[in-house]
Formats: sequence, C-alpha cells, structure tokens
Amino acid sequence: MSDDFLFADDDQPDQHTTAVPAAVWRILIADDEPDVHRITRMVLAGFQFDGRRLELLSAYSGAEAQQIMEANSDIAMILLDVVMEDEHAGLNVVRYIREELGNRYTRIVLRTGQPGQAPEHEVIRTYDINDYKDKTELTTTKLNTLMYATLRSYRDICTLNEHRHGLERVILASAEVFSSGAINHFASAVLSQVTNLLGLEQSALYCSSIETPDDQHGRRFRVLAATGELQEFSDLQSLDAIPPLVREGFEKAMQERCSHYYDDHYIGYFTSQRGSENLLYVRYNQMPSALDKQLLELYATNVAITWENLLIRQDLGRA
Repeated sequence: MSDDFLFADDDQPDQHTTAVPAAVWRILIADDEPDVHRITRMVLAGFQFDGRRLELLSAYSGAEAQQIMEANSDIAMILLDVVMEDEHAGLNVVRYIREELGNRYTRIVLRTGQPGQAPEHEVIRTYDINDYKDKTELTTTKLNTLMYATLRSYRDICTLNEHRHGLERVILASAEVFSSGAINHFASAVLSQVTNLLGLEQSALYCSSIETPDDQHGRRFRVLAATGELQEFSDLQSLDAIPPLVREGFEKAMQERCSHYYDDHYIGYFTSQRGSENLLYVRYNQMPSALDKQLLELYATNVAITWENLLIRQDLGRA
C-alpha cells in the first residue's frame, strides 16, 4: 500500500460495506469533516488485528462523540479531531471520557489540521491521551501502524483488567468456601462457586478421599456434593456407582496426580498437606479460556487449603 496522504482529495466512493462479525474492534471516528470519515473508512476497510475486524462508528461533533462514548463502553479507540464545533471540542471530549465517564481503557488519538491552536507538548502534558497526530502526517502506512500499536495496547490493558476481575471473583468465591463450617456445606459451596466462577450452569461433582486404615486399599472416596444431572450421586460412599466417564477421568487424574481438560469437561485433582485427595468434575459447553483455567487452578488450591483446615478442626472436635 502506498504512502499517499490520507486527507488529499480523493474521488473514489466509500468501499466500506463489509458486514460486522460478532467479535470486532470498535473504533470511533470523531471529526466534523465528512471526507475524513469517508477516507478513513476506505483506508481501514479490510483491516484486521488478532483475527478481528473493525466496526467504525462516526461522530461529527464533540457533543455527538460524548453521547456515543457514554452509550458504548467497549470502544477500543477514538480518532478524535481537536477542532470541531469549537476550538476545544476535542479536548473537552478527552476530559469527558477520562473524568466524567471514568474510562481509562479507550485509547485516544488526537488528530488536528491546525496544530498551532493546540501545541502538541502542552496537550500531551495536560490531557490523558495516547497519541497526537497532525492530519497531514497520517499516511496510509502510518495510520495502519498506529492502529496495530494502539489496538495492541488496548488488548493488553483489557487482558490485565480481566485478570484483576478474575482474581476478585476467586477471592470472593474462596471467602464463601472459607466461611463453611461443616464439610457438607463446604462441598456444596465448592460446586456453587466453581460454576459461578466459570459462568456455568452445568453438572458438577466433588468428592474426597476418606482414610480407612482397615481397608486393604488404605482409603476410599466419598461424593460430598453433586449438581445438575449428577445430583443423584450425592453422598455416595464410593466411586463405583458414578458414571463411567467421570470415574475413568478420576482414576486417570489419581494415577497421574494432575488435572485434565477435555473437550466438554474438566477433571480437577488437588491434594491437601495431609495427603487427602480431592477430585472435581465439571461439565461445560465450551472449552474454558486460558484465564478461566488459571482461575480454576488457583481456586482449587484455595479449596485444598480450606479442606485441610476443616479436617484439622474435625479432628480437634473429636479430641
């Protein structure tokens, strides 16, 4: 693609007619010149990043840009003209986004055709923006480069934010489990919080080993809680009667002493310091994301710690 200036005269019609897919990057173009919208759309037609295309929204004034930003919290980037209905319209939009909406995630790129009215160093120092461009310097190549860099930044910020919210959910879920004073309440809380953590409404089953010194195998397993289609298996004193798929998954996890993810279910394996083994089966319709897997493993670790404490408390009660 050539480095012809984007905002030079161009008589070609707007070619941006592609359908918007389910997963897109939403970009707001805020400028009072219709040609800027037309040419920007033409240049960015077909642009993709991380397998996602663009959805381009248009605002022709600062007031309209504020309305769109208020109604859409998932806008990744705004290409914002400084001078629209007045000399400071763009700067007022920046202030509105950052201060009134409290939006720190959307990447803001100021564009101006009159750089002398808003000196670059002063604007960057005063306003929470991510870049400042003179319209005449934004060539086709430079605009594409800007899009890649800005969207990469937005993606990474969103990922960090997802991790933060995920950890908050783990803490809340763990607190719910920690507050369970009895083993049966503990088991029910584990399943409830796992399904909440992953946003699931599927079948789940949780069991733990019970030491039996007189047993030739040294220990047996008890189903502590079950939900959904597996609810009928609650309180079983062994794994013999549970569905073969679940039992085989548990046996493999115990042999390899690790958890496994399958296409439609998860087998969790975690142990306490006292050596008791805990097994968790969760069925899902879609493979959990990398973040979901991290949260699930972290939560399982907290569950093992709580289980250990409950066993100690139980022993003290008997003493």
